[in-house]
Order: sequence, then structure tokens, then C-alpha cells
Amino acid sequence: VQVEALEPGDTVLLYTDGVTDARTSAGSELGLERLVDLLEREAAAETPPEETLRRLIRSTLEFQGGELRDDATLVLLQWSGPAVPREPVELPQQSGSV
Repeated sequence: VQVEALEPGDTVLLYTDGVTDARTSAGSELGLERLVDLLEREAAAETPPEETLRRLIRSTLEFQGGELRDDATLVLLQWSGPAVPREPVELPQQSGSV
């Protein structure tokens, strides 16, 4: 388990390997680097989250020639409200964790 401190305006993208493993008919993989590049370009353009998600989906489909070959899920979350003061949360230790 990893914990990140998020702030208003932060965006989190959750995705399945069906997105990063997407391939062209020639076998070229979409990969994490391309996915991050797409997301960073949309963030730099200040594209609203709903449109960013639509563009990520469209890009993934177009990369594969319009046809999914594996299940692919994208979830884009953005903190759009004010900051909420909270007490730090301590997570229980998992057995075998470092």
C-alpha cells in the first residue's frame, strides 16, 4: 500500500493493463510512457477532466485501429473542492512489508 498526500487540483489516473498493453496491428505497444505523455499534454492545456478522459479513451482506441483486443479501464479523478484539514492517518503494517 502506498499513501500520497493529495491537494486541491490534483488528478489521479487509474488504469488497467489493457490500456498500456494496447498494440497497433504491427505490434507496437502504447505503453506507460505514451499514456503519461497524453495525460501531461492534456494537463498542460488545462483540458477539463471529462474531456481528458474522452481523449485518452479515443487515443487508446485509435492506437489499436478502433478495436479493443483486451479489457481496458480508465478512471480519472480530480480534486475540485477546497482543502479539508485532517489528522494524519496511520496505516496498519502488513506482514512481509519492508
